[in-house]
Amino acid sequence: PWRVMSEDGMEDVAAALAEGSAGGEAHSLEVNGERLWVVSQTSERLGMTLSVLLPEERAFGPLARYRTWLWILSAASVAIVVFFALSIHRMIQRPLRMLVHSLSQVEKGNFKFSVAYRWKDEFGYLFEKFNSMVKQLNVLVHEVFEQKYRLHLAELRQLQSQINPHFLYNSFFLLHRMAKREDYENIER
Repeated sequence: PWRVMSEDGMEDVAAALAEGSAGGEAHSLEVNGERLWVVSQTSERLGMTLSVLLPEERAFGPLARYRTWLWILSAASVAIVVFFALSIHRMIQRPLRMLVHSLSQVEKGNFKFSVAYRWKDEFGYLFEKFNSMVKQLNVLVHEVFEQKYRLHLAELRQLQSQINPHFLYNSFFLLHRMAKREDYENIER
């Protein structure tokens, strides 16, 4: 829509254009309290300058609305990223903390410890394998304990079998010495 300007306004525009009109330039101009966006182009062939005046509100008004949308979308994006980061942190941090706690229990020697994890994801697989590892460790520890017990028992029986003939030999040796010395009373005892 075209508007008619007062003669004072036209004189101001003409003076401003004459002052600042270089070829192909754009600048802002204030006329009668209204900001105008001026784009000028000079043709040397014709010896004329074409200037287009457009109210800044009309030229840049939609940009203000887009700027508002940009800030809203930026804030929403930051909120979504923070929410996503916290969710991922919680989804990964909790199972890792459980796994570290479980490993510390096994390190302390608690081989009857098992972890219940309800999801069938990568952590579910890890916890399933952790539980089977702990069961296997428990079996191996009992097997090693039984082997050591059997080894000690076998050593004890071997020592007993060595002691019995040695004791018997020593007894016969003492009886033989006493008989040689004719100590019949002690031999009877």
